[in-house]
Amino acid sequence: MGSAEREAEVFLPWLLQAHAQELSDILHAPDPDGHYGVPISLAELAVANYGAAELLLKAPRQVLPLLDLALVLAQERLRERAGHRDPEQGPPAKPWVHARLHGLALHQDVLAREVCPPAGGVGAPHIDRLLTLVGTVTKAGPVKALEARRVYECGRCHHRFVVQADIELGGTVALPPVCPSESVKPCRGTSFRHVEGGSLFTNWQEVRVQEQSQGSASAGAPRSITVLLQDDLADHAQVGDDVEVTGIVIRQFGPMFPGVRCQVGLALQATSLTVANERKAAVEVTPEAAALFSQYWQAHASCPLRGRNKIIASVCPELHGLFTVKLATLLMLIGGVERQEPGGTHIRGEVHMLLVGDPGTGKSQFQKYVAKLAPRAVVTSGRASSAVGLTAAAVHDGAGWGLEAGALVLADGGVCCIDEFDGIPEKDRAAIHEAMEQQSTHVAKAGMMVSLHTRCAVFATCNPGRNQRYNPRVPLASQLNISGPLLSRFDVVILLLDQMSPEWDETVADHILETHHRRGGSKQPDGSCAASGGRQRHQPGEAAEVESQGWPLALLRQYVAWAKAAFNPVLTDEAEQLMAGYYQLRRQAEGRQASCTTVRMLESLVRVAQAHARLMARGEVLLQDAVVAVWLIDACSDGHSVLGDLAGAGSSGGHQPFPDDPDGEYARLEQAVTTAVLSQRDWNLLTY
Repeated sequence: MGSAEREAEVFLPWLLQAHAQELSDILHAPDPDGHYGVPISLAELAVANYGAAELLLKAPRQVLPLLDLALVLAQERLRERAGHRDPEQGPPAKPWVHARLHGLALHQDVLAREVCPPAGGVGAPHIDRLLTLVGTVTKAGPVKALEARRVYECGRCHHRFVVQADIELGGTVALPPVCPSESVKPCRGTSFRHVEGGSLFTNWQEVRVQEQSQGSASAGAPRSITVLLQDDLADHAQVGDDVEVTGIVIRQFGPMFPGVRCQVGLALQATSLTVANERKAAVEVTPEAAALFSQYWQAHASCPLRGRNKIIASVCPELHGLFTVKLATLLMLIGGVERQEPGGTHIRGEVHMLLVGDPGTGKSQFQKYVAKLAPRAVVTSGRASSAVGLTAAAVHDGAGWGLEAGALVLADGGVCCIDEFDGIPEKDRAAIHEAMEQQSTHVAKAGMMVSLHTRCAVFATCNPGRNQRYNPRVPLASQLNISGPLLSRFDVVILLLDQMSPEWDETVADHILETHHRRGGSKQPDGSCAASGGRQRHQPGEAAEVESQGWPLALLRQYVAWAKAAFNPVLTDEAEQLMAGYYQLRRQAEGRQASCTTVRMLESLVRVAQAHARLMARGEVLLQDAVVAVWLIDACSDGHSVLGDLAGAGSSGGHQPFPDDPDGEYARLEQAVTTAVLSQRDWNLLTY
């Protein structure tokens, strides 16, 4: 028994106790030359042998090969237990078994930032250290064959030895200066012959992992790092996947020329990789926060809509009023309930929203706030993006082709904010039809056939028409440079106009100056604000109350995550009847737009009603949720409202203020909406 085997026996008792089943499965695997991985928790290893776990953290390059060797020795022990002492008896031990480490943060909970830094925080002090990174795969190169080792024979003493490929030098094999023979009489030979048939080839792939925006260590764009995948880890993840990678930080040397400084980069040689798509865009909701939310709704049991409006007022608080836009934005972030039909059809739950507004009405402010509020968000511009920039691009990588993720793929599980949406070139718009409705995109480029997930909500903004101003005499669909099939994929289309009203201008000016005053603006010597000639600023009724009691961003982010995770509301009969009646009215209305009154509109009503039920912390879609959904959709119908003056949000150009008595006004709205929808539907059925 060699010295390496004696050192590897330190891990044997724990491996045979904790991973006997995995090793038995590998032992009975049919492929004797395959590569197999055994997931090993560093936290569990530390409980059994703390010294070995600490040594693995400090010197992973030296200890990991010993752990791999221990996995082979453990298979031999299992063979002996089964009575197979003869090598010809029973299944052979698999030589290519690798330890896939995880659980570094659990082992060092206090020092979690040291072993789990963001990609932007990896630097020279981390070289040769074991780290865990969490991020998104933005680029995946082709899987290549790497000559991991070669066998050479000394031309002088005929000693054969193995030379491993140097990963830091791009997989090159560097020969030793003299023969490494350990005989009694050392050999000083310097001539070596490559032994044919002794090379070992393995799979090899390079991917780029980008840190998640919420955990970015840099103030600018999220940074990324190259991750090297070998053996069974290669081709384990595709672009857009959220991954947790554990590996050793190594150097990557560039081309070397005499007299020229070599460029050195950092990469992560992976020892394990876990695809964590089920945890995409997850926000940790603490038990204290969940209890706080439950108590909040218990306190507002008698006035639920008043409590709802306090939450809505927390959305983009620097903008005054805009009740309709803020409500729609919050419903878009929460979303409906996705479902899978028995036939395999996937019905999305994400709510797509299009905000059409005149210049200077706050569209960009809403997008910036959504990007901060959403746990996962990608912001891009339609005029600067092509089809491959929104979906995926095929990039040439050495001898093959790889995929680089676009905005919709990177936003999978979150929100994709697209400014100047109508600026997307016409030839590139067909690529996002599938991405928005089927929540996936198929890439057929350079011989690759790949399907990528785009399960994200799209929050798009644009200006109305080429003249940059809305013309009320022309339908909105005719003013937008957006085709009908693409426009129908948006669940909510809101028009935000600059009405140039003196009263509204004065209210907005007062709100801006009051905000500046509260945040430390200039004051007069007597302590009063110097703005507006010292006139008294006030906001009437409920608007002043809700805007003064807004929730902080972190708490609102937790509430959105809590509402999505805790409630999957189902439709009630009365809600179904109201939404079905409204859908029939829109279909039978005179002058209807065919592109906006398809069956997608009915699905949009269901999603918006489910999102409102989640916002209200309910497990059922009640009549109240259906009324709000019908009111919101009808208010955004651009002159084609079937409810007339009931949809006051549309007539106000998106500037509807917060109601003073939301519960009382809802009672009147419910009676009017149900009467208008159900009576007109019954009349149409009688006349038919």
